[in-house]
Amino acid sequence: MSDTSRALVETLYFWGPMPATDLAAIAKLSQPSVQRALDKLREQQLVTWETRGRTRPVSLTSEGQACAADLVAIRDRVLQQATACLNAEEQAALAPLLDKMLTALTHSAETARHMCRFCDHDVCDGPACPVGETARALTKDRGGHHRDTA
Repeated sequence: MSDTSRALVETLYFWGPMPATDLAAIAKLSQPSVQRALDKLREQQLVTWETRGRTRPVSLTSEGQACAADLVAIRDRVLQQATACLNAEEQAALAPLLDKMLTALTHSAETARHMCRFCDHDVCDGPACPVGETARALTKDRGGHHRDTA
C-alpha cells in the first residue's frame, strides 16, 4: 500500500467518514492525488462513498476497517519496540519532552489536524493532547471560534 493510501485509510479510521476535500486538506495532499488513491482503495474494496444529501463522504468498508486496524497495530508494535529499551525513569522523562516537541510544531488548527491524523483520540484527547490544547489556545488567541481542532 502506498504511503498516500495508508495515510487516507488511517485518517478515515480515526476521524470517520468525510469528504475527499477534507481528506486532502488533513493529509496535505493535492485533490487529484487523493482522488487517484481513493479510486485504488475503492477497487480494493477498502473505501466507499456514502450519500448524505448533497455531500458524498468517503468511509471505510469493513475490509477497510480491518486493514486500518492492522496498520495501526503494526505501528504500535514498532513504537513499543522503540521504547522498550528505555527503563521506567527514561520513559517518564520522555513523555514531557515529546509534549514540548509536539507543542513547538503546532502553529495552527490545520497543522494540528495534520499531525493528529493518525492519533487514537480515545487515548489522546482533551487536556491529554498537547497538540489539540495548543491549537485550541492559538485559535482562541486569534479571536477564532473555539471548536474541536485535533
